[in-house]
Amino acid sequence: MDEECEALSSIFMDEISIGSSGSGGREISLFHEGNRVLTLTLTDDYPSKAPTLSVPEHLEKLGLKEHVLSNTPLELGSPMLFDLVSTAKEWASSRSLCLPPPQPSSASPSGPSDTTGAKAKNTGSVCSFYLQGKCRFGGKCKKLHPGGSTQATASGQTPQQKQQEEQKSSSDSAEGKKAPMRQAIDVISRILWDPDLPSEDFTIGYLDRFVGVMEKPFSAFSWEDISTVGANVLAIPKHRIQYFKYKEEIVWDKRCQLDNFFGSRGGKVIQELVAAGAVKSQQQPNASEPQDVVTELHFDEIDAQHDSHKYSDRPTHFVCLHITDENVKRNVRKIQDHLLSHTPQLSEGCLPVNALHVTLCMVQLKKEEDIEKAKALMGRIRKQFILILPCCLQLTISGVDNFHERLVYARVVPDPALERFVSFILEQFQLAGLKVPGNHEQYTPHVTIAKLSRSMARELHSSAISSASYLPFKEMFLGMQRIDMLHLCFVGKPKEVDGFYETVASISNSLSGLPPVFRTLLKKRMSLLAEQGVITEHRVCHLVKAVENTHPEAPTQEFDSVIAELLSEENMTCKLPSASANQPTVVILRGLPGSGKSFLAHCCTEALQNPAAVSICSADSYFMEGERYKFNPSSLPQAHSYCLELFLDALGSGKELIVIDNTNSKLWEYRLYIYLCELLGHTYHILETPCPNELLSAKFCSRNVHNVDQLAISRMCQRWEVDERAVFVPPAVGFPRANLLQPPQFSLLSLCLSANNSLDIANLDSFETIKAVYVGVFLTTESQWKLLSEFGPTHPMLHSSHVTLHHESSKSELLALQNKVGKKVQLKVTGSFFTDKVQGVAVQLPRGVLSQNKNPHVTISTNEGVPPSHSNTFLSSQLPMSLREPFVLVGTIGVMVREGCQRDTDSSGEQTVIDDEVPQLKVCVTSRSLFKKFVAPKLLDLPTATDASTSDQTSCENRWQIFPSLQKTTELYLFDFDCTLFDSPNPVAGKALYEKYSGQPWPHRGWLKHPESLLPPIKTTPCPAIKDFRDHLHRAGSLTFVLTGRQQSTKKAVREVLENAHMYPQRIICKPNDSDEKTSVFKCRVFKQLLNEFPDVTLVKFWDDNASNLASMRSLSKSFHQNVEVEIIDVTATTYNKKDPVLPSLSALEKYLQSYAYLPSGDYQESARAGIHFLREEHCKVIGFTGESSLLCYTFGSFLCGRRSDVDICLLLPPSLAPRDHMEAFARHLESCGVQYVHVGHSSRCPRLKVMLSFSTTSSINFDIVFATIKDDDLFTSLPDKRPSVTEVASWLKHGDAVSKTAFSGPLFQNKVEEIVKGVIPMSKFGAVVEMVVRLLSAHRQKGNAYHCIRTFHIVSLLAGFIKDHRSELPKDLTCDDLFKQFLECVTLLPAEKWQSVVKDFVPAEFIPKVIDVLSRALRDLAAEDCCSIATYEEMVDRFPFPPQGYNTVELSLGGTDAVSLWKLSSTVEARLPTFTRQLLRAGLDVIPNGSSKDGNFIFAVNDSKSTSQTLQSTLRPFWNEIEEFRKQSGVTVELKMGPGRGQSDDKSPEMGTLSSAMKAVMRQIEEFASSSSSDSKAELTLKSLQSKHERMLVYETAERLGLKHNTISFGKKKDIKLTIK
Repeated sequence: MDEECEALSSIFMDEISIGSSGSGGREISLFHEGNRVLTLTLTDDYPSKAPTLSVPEHLEKLGLKEHVLSNTPLELGSPMLFDLVSTAKEWASSRSLCLPPPQPSSASPSGPSDTTGAKAKNTGSVCSFYLQGKCRFGGKCKKLHPGGSTQATASGQTPQQKQQEEQKSSSDSAEGKKAPMRQAIDVISRILWDPDLPSEDFTIGYLDRFVGVMEKPFSAFSWEDISTVGANVLAIPKHRIQYFKYKEEIVWDKRCQLDNFFGSRGGKVIQELVAAGAVKSQQQPNASEPQDVVTELHFDEIDAQHDSHKYSDRPTHFVCLHITDENVKRNVRKIQDHLLSHTPQLSEGCLPVNALHVTLCMVQLKKEEDIEKAKALMGRIRKQFILILPCCLQLTISGVDNFHERLVYARVVPDPALERFVSFILEQFQLAGLKVPGNHEQYTPHVTIAKLSRSMARELHSSAISSASYLPFKEMFLGMQRIDMLHLCFVGKPKEVDGFYETVASISNSLSGLPPVFRTLLKKRMSLLAEQGVITEHRVCHLVKAVENTHPEAPTQEFDSVIAELLSEENMTCKLPSASANQPTVVILRGLPGSGKSFLAHCCTEALQNPAAVSICSADSYFMEGERYKFNPSSLPQAHSYCLELFLDALGSGKELIVIDNTNSKLWEYRLYIYLCELLGHTYHILETPCPNELLSAKFCSRNVHNVDQLAISRMCQRWEVDERAVFVPPAVGFPRANLLQPPQFSLLSLCLSANNSLDIANLDSFETIKAVYVGVFLTTESQWKLLSEFGPTHPMLHSSHVTLHHESSKSELLALQNKVGKKVQLKVTGSFFTDKVQGVAVQLPRGVLSQNKNPHVTISTNEGVPPSHSNTFLSSQLPMSLREPFVLVGTIGVMVREGCQRDTDSSGEQTVIDDEVPQLKVCVTSRSLFKKFVAPKLLDLPTATDASTSDQTSCENRWQIFPSLQKTTELYLFDFDCTLFDSPNPVAGKALYEKYSGQPWPHRGWLKHPESLLPPIKTTPCPAIKDFRDHLHRAGSLTFVLTGRQQSTKKAVREVLENAHMYPQRIICKPNDSDEKTSVFKCRVFKQLLNEFPDVTLVKFWDDNASNLASMRSLSKSFHQNVEVEIIDVTATTYNKKDPVLPSLSALEKYLQSYAYLPSGDYQESARAGIHFLREEHCKVIGFTGESSLLCYTFGSFLCGRRSDVDICLLLPPSLAPRDHMEAFARHLESCGVQYVHVGHSSRCPRLKVMLSFSTTSSINFDIVFATIKDDDLFTSLPDKRPSVTEVASWLKHGDAVSKTAFSGPLFQNKVEEIVKGVIPMSKFGAVVEMVVRLLSAHRQKGNAYHCIRTFHIVSLLAGFIKDHRSELPKDLTCDDLFKQFLECVTLLPAEKWQSVVKDFVPAEFIPKVIDVLSRALRDLAAEDCCSIATYEEMVDRFPFPPQGYNTVELSLGGTDAVSLWKLSSTVEARLPTFTRQLLRAGLDVIPNGSSKDGNFIFAVNDSKSTSQTLQSTLRPFWNEIEEFRKQSGVTVELKMGPGRGQSDDKSPEMGTLSSAMKAVMRQIEEFASSSSSDSKAELTLKSLQSKHERMLVYETAERLGLKHNTISFGKKKDIKLTIK
């Protein structure tokens, strides 16, 4: 009550009077023009009891009381005073003419009346004219002027006023009464109609009812009838206008009766001010720059000596978030530089980058006591700051916009949490009795970049900042700002040493502000990480000390660094599973009141049979007073803080299950809980009960225990935010609360586990023995929802979760099923049944999924006391009712296990029946990896990961998920081409582009059936399915096909597009030429043919974008009864596109690499790590090493740089083993384990073993293994527990053999690179730049398997050298775009000697200029762009025509049916090809690699001459003889093809037959210039406006062939090419 009264006083000020009532409560009176219009009497029970309203009798007759009661919703328990008072005030304002004259009142709003003197009866009333700013009598007024600067005497005058009156009496009597002041409407009309008075020079100050006086430009208002304008139009009543400004001068002010506009009060007229320019007003001192945006007042200095009435309503302080992110600051500086290049006069208006901030609210703190109040309030709101805006939250700053063209700002992407926090702090300031003027009703978060003041506008002769000055940055992503500190700053110019504003108070949202139990949890987590070997004990001690030494109120940098390090360790270890038995499971519930959240949580408590192990944390607990629930909405912030404390206490007390039971309608409401779970390593699940319709919300309303009305529930439903991580829990509808459906035992845990395909590893691993309860197909949550919606439950006990396949499964049955656990299958619902005891549906299992049950079914519900197995009893004697339209459910094969106990076996050793009601914790395992890791070793007596003595194929699969040997084709992946893998122009746009770039009309009828629709100049762009293509290609036991509706005539063009993106499907299937068959029919027909061709297929995945194709495939899959699961992926679906979004925070280079899926996926990295683990374990078995296998393994190469490449490994050997001998033995060992893809490379310098492993979750990965022998036996046998550093091993190998030294040079080089890069940029950015350079050089034929081509490690060496030399100059937040550009600038200027020292003898000196030319050309392309984009990099790596003109293609094709032999031969050719390239170069041939190689094909080009064929045959003859024996044994075929190049046509210019006449003329012009200017080194030729990339490539190629030097000059999209003589 007190807080509301304080708020009313601060809002209505002198119009409200608050006193005590006779009953001990409060009495609040509202006055209007000095007359009491409303009295509210409050009791101590408020707000549980509504206040009593009383109004004067004559106003009650006019309907005031009825109006207030009917237009103000009285919600008991909620604040209602403001609504009542504001409703009455609005009514009184609209009927001021009906009110009687002011009457004396003892309850004056100004306080106790002055009863001294003869005028006591009048001093109690307030001057209504003074309240409106219209009183002309000033101190002589006989009525009260609340807040006046002087106190009147009994006569109503001060002595000074009396003396002034006597001095003026004679003159006043002579002059008579002054003329009335002209009204505001007169000023408005004059400005509107006088052409000499530009409206943009005028500003209006008007009175806002909530925030006080505000200023807006005259042109911002609408002067039409206020009743006819829309809600979004700015229009105000004329009586609210307080003053008018002309430029900087106030020319009309009703508050002090100033009229320098018409001169009605003896002042000047506006014409004089316009003629004289900016003349200072005699009655008003110069003010600070007026504010078009109230929230930006603090940029200009405010002079405290100015008149108080002018600044009485302006804020003095502001609350903000400081912008500290270097990316944002750097990008804002770029924008400001661009602004100043267009408008240098804006320099003073640009905000310093160190002062950038996001304003949250403005506040007025005039007195010292107000400042102290604000400081105390900042301390009180810290808990809410942590809860609503946790430190894990980052603001996205993207795009540039303006306010009224006077202020340019960077957009802050709205966040509901930020909006909630702003409203919260505004509410807290108001409740504290502090004024908050200058805040808009609709909060717009932004970062001010530049502002146009009045003085600047005069200098520019413009009142607007041109949008063209920031247009290039309008949609630019500026960066992400982490929320860490909240500041209360003084309004004014930045004054601090660091360039920020003078700060009154600051608070941090660091987690150090949480209760002390959080520090205990942190230390416990660090100890766990130390036990798992993630961090060292020494490091743990250091971190613990940092945590203990940080005071909650002290600076938090050290504490925050501990949090960041823990998170980085977690990321590095890929979220280590909880290994402690005391690790809890956290469940976050989401649902409307009455949806059954609390009921579900309590049922889980009962099911666990251990209520002490469960903690339910709810904000409702805060409002419980004994058994009574007393809700107070003003205490909600404290309630949620209390809930957070309960949560942390539960974590600290070792609870097994912690449930967050709140509505959680918005994501921010539980963001902190998720962040804490991730930080502390706890498993969390989000369960959501949806409310799809109003009928269900009405049902919720009828049964919620807190009496929340339906209107409030509907509002919650409207503001609901979707969380894609949540699992839907079907609500129990149609039953009264007393008879709600009892959920099945452990249903809450089961839903969590099935949602994430995971289990509580801590609990399962603690079981000494486990028993299989049953094996079944566990339905997905969506399928459960579908089943319950089709068949409403008829009995109170709900099941509907699974189909039982095997009950009490034997070991043999589990062995047969172990490889099927985790497999998704489709179940066809064929019938339904229900009795008074049970309800369910009959299902048809897919072929290959066997069941002991003759009648597979899903039990939906049963009556009380009836077990689910009663469905078997019913189905054994009766048939279910058939369905007219069968439908399909989806589920996952899994096994329900529980802890074993003694009574599971009897005296005879026979296992007893396991009853579902046995009160042991059951866990549903539906993950194949978890089944094999935790369940299979205990159920099936299989070897575990640590004690396996043998390594056969089966154990390899169980332990590592690796499929080393050849697999039957069990999975088919079918990808559509257009709009699925690549997007090409539609026929209309494509034909227009073709005509634009070629100069000729489209020569064909139709579009898609012609290859030209995919070839240059037509350009294709990647689609999101490319990532899936790369991840699925070459998976174990799979084939990947491209199935397109394009005709056979386009197959070659489709293949070219795919190969240009380094994508090589096993087969491309097109429609026959001139086929009239519909594409959907064609694809279904091919689908059936493929299943007949590959009878072992059990899974088919189908990617498409066409709705007709998708619908036909769905229909076909439903009618298909074989053991084939069909997964259909709609690539246009929102959920698919959000699966791996291209984040806005990425640079353009990273976006380009991600859009083409050149970077490795998480599955790829996990599989690579699993492969490394497998190989090093097998290596230790071969050499007899019993220690930790990681001690002997060192990974290096591009994989560690974050590239999708082969994985390089160096394995250490004892002194008794030579690298070559052991390599042969290790190869034989791997083959005995079933690994067939093994190739021994007999290199004299560094022999290496190449192994390819196949995985079930990603594409196959090649591993290149080298070996190094440690000569000192003592060193090898006494290896420490911790792996030796790279430098230590290098010192051991110092006196070793040459092969070992060469082998270990890779890890040594990797170590040096990591030391250089560490602390400068993330390794992921380093790898992205390396990947971009590799793509660039490959596209220009300067990278590949050829002797004279640069290698990847050369690029890594150059980039590392650049970083080392410029370490101090590179900012920590350097983007990939900037790093790539600066790297190109550096390497293109390196002298030839430096290049030669890096590439050594790998690249001959004469080929280095070609590499530099490619990089220089890319640098020019970057310099021509203001802002890099994906298109910039796509154009940069656009592949040049191959082969170049005048060259012949040479293709070495390998073929055969034996995949292993083909792979081994391909590895041999790949290793030997550089040697033969060197021989061809020595023989006088010029060799150009293709830059990429298809499986089994090696293509390069040689210059065309008469002796080319003979030279090729003689040079390759030794190689041919070398592989002849291999060809005979393996049955593979080797074919050498030499085809004609593009220089074989009659026309000398490239592709002259397909060029436009204009382009042919350009080609002839180049040739004429080359022949006529061969001796003139200064001659040059400029080719104007070549827009097509295809045209420019032909010009480059022709120029290089003719020995000309070319340089590109860019003018926007147009590019000129200047040719000169070399």
